[in-house]
Amino acid sequence: MITHPVTDRDLTSFCAKLASKNAKFFATHYANLTPPVFTFDPKGRKYVRIVRTNMDHGTSRSVVCFIERSTGLIWKAAGWKAPAKNFHRGSIYMANEYTGGFNIYNG
Repeated sequence: MITHPVTDRDLTSFCAKLASKNAKFFATHYANLTPPVFTFDPKGRKYVRIVRTNMDHGTSRSVVCFIERSTGLIWKAAGWKAPAKNFHRGSIYMANEYTGGFNIYNG
């Protein structure tokens, strides 16, 4: 598995892949709804929060996952502030593997 420190460019690319996957899903199944927007919150020292913002009927935000800064490993969110540290879910450098399982319910 490829691991190295994460850059803003890596995070932007990962969010774009999530957005693309969701846009296709929404176009097929929910054409009348606006697909969510994916962004990252770079404030954390060890982890970067990936956030999904739904724009229909106001705005609601939820954490999709956390990215470990030093390695690029993807961690499931335990809540808004921290990842579940039981085991990682993949790497942003192998994002196709991770984003393949995303849909309207989980990202």
